[in-house]
Amino acid sequence: MTLTQAEIAHWFHIPQPRERPLLRLYTFPFAGGTGTAYHAWAKLLPPSIELCAVMLPGRLGRLEETPYNRMAPLVAELARLIARRDPTPFLLFGHSMGAVLAYEVSHRLWQQFGRLPLHLIASGHRAPQLPNRRAEIYRLPQAQFIEELRQFNGTPPQLLADQDLMDLLLPALRADFEMLGTLPYVERAPLPLPITAFGGREDGEASLAEIEAWSIHTGEQFNWEQFDGGHFFVHERRGEVVARVGAICIAATAALPLAQGVG
Repeated sequence: MTLTQAEIAHWFHIPQPRERPLLRLYTFPFAGGTGTAYHAWAKLLPPSIELCAVMLPGRLGRLEETPYNRMAPLVAELARLIARRDPTPFLLFGHSMGAVLAYEVSHRLWQQFGRLPLHLIASGHRAPQLPNRRAEIYRLPQAQFIEELRQFNGTPPQLLADQDLMDLLLPALRADFEMLGTLPYVERAPLPLPITAFGGREDGEASLAEIEAWSIHTGEQFNWEQFDGGHFFVHERRGEVVARVGAICIAATAALPLAQGVG
């Protein structure tokens, strides 16, 4: 049973729907982020690729919904949603928290549904087996929590200073960091798919060695790439990042039978 259009619209932001995409690119948000952060990507990707940006509860149009604070149920739901769509091939991209989500969803898709993305791109996050240096951030009092957010350089200072807006955003932010902070690492067999890891040269959250450590999670090809910029290099160097993602998408579909490009 495939997803209804209402379910798709509820969970995915699709800026430019494609009638028959060769591949779907699912993007997973950073902590506190929304699918609209990837909106501009749609115009930069090849026309055969349909961008499907995951929209999580507790923000924007889903502000009234309770955000997930544990990763396992969210992963189960996202894997179910992706598996129930039509058989169009797909690729997963996640930045920061989104990298962990994309990795966990890949395992769940494989174990429960026997489906796999053609490629996993993990961006701006240390490999899952490495210690989480900010595991307890979600427990901090509000003022200290906001100071921790400031260090990521991803939230405009004027937004952090706006008490009313922060009151709306903080529940989802805390829940996202709680998901990361309470996620146990489980050793599993490498995924039977290629993985590419992206990092920022000035990113204090994930060093080159921590990005390269993603290599143990694939039984196939592993590549890593660095971009100029800090933790949010995906915004600072958007054109370069999307060009590389698009190239990976096209390369991943090169060997597909023509019949698979039906969506």
